[in-house]
Amino acid sequence: MTLLLSDNGLRALLNFRLDVINHFLNKNYNVVLVYPKSTSEPELLKKIPEQCKVYEVFMIPTGNNPLKDFSYFRQLKRIFKTEKPDIVFNYTIKPNIYGTFAAKLLKIKVIDMVAGLGYVFTGNGIKNIIARTLYKTALRMSDRVIVLNTYNYDLLLANKFVQKEQLILFKGGEGVNLQQFCYGN
Repeated sequence: MTLLLSDNGLRALLNFRLDVINHFLNKNYNVVLVYPKSTSEPELLKKIPEQCKVYEVFMIPTGNNPLKDFSYFRQLKRIFKTEKPDIVFNYTIKPNIYGTFAAKLLKIKVIDMVAGLGYVFTGNGIKNIIARTLYKTALRMSDRVIVLNTYNYDLLLANKFVQKEQLILFKGGEGVNLQQFCYGN
């Protein structure tokens, strides 16, 4: 079985999901990682398990240029077509939106993680409205949407971003290894 994890930064992918990645590698899954090249740093690259297949893509995590975002979508679609993952796990807004669109076009199961809703809900400018519309469309297409707190759970349901059957609340968090963030250990 092949799992593909897509995030908008290598640091977050490794800091928050390395234990998950290693768990699946230990179960003999094929694991593919996709992250923006602009977020790779030499010390982070050393932390990537050698069994993982890696794709560095061009994406500006905080940018809002539609042409660059469309290019990111096309890169994801090409990678998904090549790798043929059984499941795509997307983390953060751009992978959630464009990764979901690409996966669904190729009939691949997709799970989106919404750790926070951030700028999508903080304003009513045209960019916010477009982002909310894209996010709502993508999340409705997801097979499952995971949230980490009841506020996001309730907000996504109240604004009809997802159906209740799609939504999963990780009440105790996503299982981040807090040991690696504690000082003095």
